[in-house]
Amino acid sequence: MKLTYLFHSGFVLELKDTILIFDCYSDPATVLSQISIQDRSIVFFVSHEHGDHYSSKIIHYSEKYGDAVTYVVDRETVIHFHLHEKIKKSRLIVIEEGMIIGESDLELPGLKELLVYASNDAGVAYLLSTTEGVIYHAGDLNNWDWQDGEAEWMERFYRVRLKTMASNLTERQIDQIKVAMVPVDERLQNRAYGGADMFCRYLKTEFMIPMHLNGGDQLPCYLAERYGVPCYQSTDCLEILKTENVVTRMPSRELTRKPRHIPKAVVSMTKPGEWLTID
Repeated sequence: MKLTYLFHSGFVLELKDTILIFDCYSDPATVLSQISIQDRSIVFFVSHEHGDHYSSKIIHYSEKYGDAVTYVVDRETVIHFHLHEKIKKSRLIVIEEGMIIGESDLELPGLKELLVYASNDAGVAYLLSTTEGVIYHAGDLNNWDWQDGEAEWMERFYRVRLKTMASNLTERQIDQIKVAMVPVDERLQNRAYGGADMFCRYLKTEFMIPMHLNGGDQLPCYLAERYGVPCYQSTDCLEILKTENVVTRMPSRELTRKPRHIPKAVVSMTKPGEWLTID
C-alpha cells in the first residue's frame, strides 16, 4: 500500500484495487490530480464536517470519475451530498456510531469490513479491514485534555471507544492494526501525546501516523523517541531495518506510564505530497 499526506488529517491510501481518501479538505501539493486512477475504485471518507476535515470540493470528483467514486460520510455531513443531484444514492454510504458494514454491503474491491465509532468532538472514527491490513483513522476522536471542566469526560469517552475497538478486533481474531492515523495536537502542549499513549494502551498498531499536528511538525519524532522506536520520514520504501531515514537525538519527553502496545515505528508526515510505501 502507498500512503500520501495531503494536509492536516488528510491522507490518500492506495491499495491494489481501491484508492482511499481520508478527510480531504485541502490538497496544496495537488496530490489527487496526480494519482493514476487506472481501473481502481475511489472512496472518500469524511469523518465530520469541520472545515479542517471536509471540503465540498470533493463532491466534484463524482462528475469526473462517475460511478468509480464512492463517498463514506457521517450522518451530519451527508446533507451536503444530498443537495448535489449528480451523486447517485448507490454511491453514498452514510455512517454513524455502532455501524458495522460488511463486504457485501461495501461492494468495493479490497474492502472487507468497516466499523464506525463516535467521536468525543464531532462525527466518527473508523476501523477499516482491507485485504492488505486494518486501517484506523481517528477523525477528531482523541483525548482532548484542554485542562477544563470537560477533560475527565473526554478521557472517559475516548477510553470506552478504544476498549470497544480492542474488543471488536479480538472477536475477529485480528492481532494488530497495520496503519493508525492518530491526532497529536501541538495546541495541547505537554498533553499532546495523551491520545496516542492511551491508544497504545489498548490497541496494537504496526505503524503510527501522527496527524492533526497544528504546527507541531516535530511531534512525530518526539513521540518515537518517547516510545524508543524508529521515526521514519517519508521514503519510497518503508522498511523496519532501513536506518538512513531514522531521526535520532530528539529531545526527550518523559513517559510516566509505558503503553502496553508500542508501535514498530512512528512515521513523520508533515509536508503535503510526502509519501511512502508500506509492505
